[in-house]
Amino acid sequence: MIARALAIAVASAACKADEKSAPSPAPAPKPIDARPTPPGPFASWDVPARFAMLQGAWVQSVGGPRVPIAIDRDHVKLTDVTTVTYDIVAIAPCELVLRYKGAIDHNLPAMPFALRTGKLVLANGPLGQVRGKESIVCTYDGVITRDAAGACTKWTFDTAWTSAPARCRDDLLATDDVLHDDLDYPNLAIPARDFDAATALVADASSYEDARRVARALGGKVGDTSTIPGLVVTVAASPARWKGKRVTVSATYYGADYLESGGMWTHLIPAPDQHVPMIACEPLEPRGVAPYDPVIVTGTIEDEGSLTDCEITARTTR
Repeated sequence: MIARALAIAVASAACKADEKSAPSPAPAPKPIDARPTPPGPFASWDVPARFAMLQGAWVQSVGGPRVPIAIDRDHVKLTDVTTVTYDIVAIAPCELVLRYKGAIDHNLPAMPFALRTGKLVLANGPLGQVRGKESIVCTYDGVITRDAAGACTKWTFDTAWTSAPARCRDDLLATDDVLHDDLDYPNLAIPARDFDAATALVADASSYEDARRVARALGGKVGDTSTIPGLVVTVAASPARWKGKRVTVSATYYGADYLESGGMWTHLIPAPDQHVPMIACEPLEPRGVAPYDPVIVTGTIEDEGSLTDCEITARTTR
C-alpha cells in the first residue's frame, strides 16, 4: 500500500505564549507505481501510463454478464456473484496479476485488459494489443509477447516474472488494435463515477423494467420510435401492436457480441455518456463504425430491447 505521511504540528512547552507551531508540509503523494517493474520487452509498452488509465470504476461488458469493477491503486474490487477485493501483485501491459487472501474459490488469477484506440476494454478471455509487427497477449496463465522478428515468449508471475519460448497466439482475431478470441468482441468498458454507481448501472440494465424506468427518465415518449428511450417505452406499452414494424432510430453505436451461429448482435445506446437503455440489432456487422459513432439504424421490432433485419442507413455527426 502506498503510504501517506501525516504532518503533525508539535508545540514546545518552552515556547513563548505568542509563538505558534506550524505544521510541517506533507510530502507530495507518490505517483501510481506499476510494481514490480516489468522486465525486458514490457518496458517499451509504457506500463505505468496504461495502469493509470485503469484507475477508477468500470462496468465490464465483454464475455458474459456485466460486472462492476473498481480499480484503486493496488486493489481491484468486483462483484461476480459476491463482492471480492483482490490485491494487485504485478502489472503487465495488458494484465493485472491478482491475489486474494481469503477462500480459494474466489481466486481470480489475472484481469486481462486492452486499449482499443486508446479506450479501455476489460474481458474474461484473452486480450492483446497489436503494435506494428509486435504484439502482446494476456491470458489467465501468462503473457505472450511477439517481437518484430516474429519470435514469441511467454511470461509468468509467481514472486517474479520468468520467461520461456512459447507458441504465438495466431488463433486470435483483431479488431482495430485489439486481439481477442472469437467469442469475445472487444466492447469498451463503461466508465462509472464509483463502485456503487457501476453496481447501479449493472442493475439498471438487468431487466426490461429497469430499462423502462431509465427510458422514461430520459424523456422517452410513447409513440416516438425515433430515439432509443422512445422506442423502449413505446413497445413496452403495446408489444403486440409494434412487433414486426420497421422503424428508424437515431442512436450511438456501442459494440457487439458474437453469436454461436456466426452472426453478431450490435449494441446501440442513446448517447456516448448514456449506456442504458441499450438495445440490440441483428444481424448488423458494424464495418467501418467505431465505438460511440452516432448512427441512424433501420430495423424490425422484435421486442422492446431488440431489432432484427438491421442496417445502418446513415452515420451522423453531433
